[in-house]
Amino acid sequence: MSLREGKCVGVDAMIRWTNAEHGLKGPADYMRILGKTRLIARLTRFVLSTAARDLAELMADSSLYIGVNVYSDHVENRGFASDVIRSAKAIRSRLVLNMSQLRCAAPTIDVQGTVAALRAKRVRFASMPLSLLVTFLEAGGESLRMRKKKRWKLR
Repeated sequence: MSLREGKCVGVDAMIRWTNAEHGLKGPADYMRILGKTRLIARLTRFVLSTAARDLAELMADSSLYIGVNVYSDHVENRGFASDVIRSAKAIRSRLVLNMSQLRCAAPTIDVQGTVAALRAKRVRFASMPLSLLVTFLEAGGESLRMRKKKRWKLR
């Protein structure tokens, strides 16, 4: 939501898991486990391709951004850029990849190359959810002090 313009400027693509025994579960319940397995790449591809398929028509006539949380271990994987490029074709130019975990991807040469390749395809990156990023930018990008106060970590 843009506070300045009073309109929606983006959406977050999220998944929830309904477990018969434990009820509705969100990313906090399963991402730490999946993030350490090969399943995280499949999950990311699924979220990106589903968002691209379901939102392509909406995004074509819109300036909306779409935020997708990505796990830092997957970003550090050499196949991450191709996963994003192949899975998010229709929404790439409006895509914001968010590393909202406590740890962002390590700034290795490979990760820098991945980020550069994706930015060349007009993919954006954030270290907080899209909704908070818009609010943060509209507030004039109030400082790391604000981030530290909110316990957002930058690495």
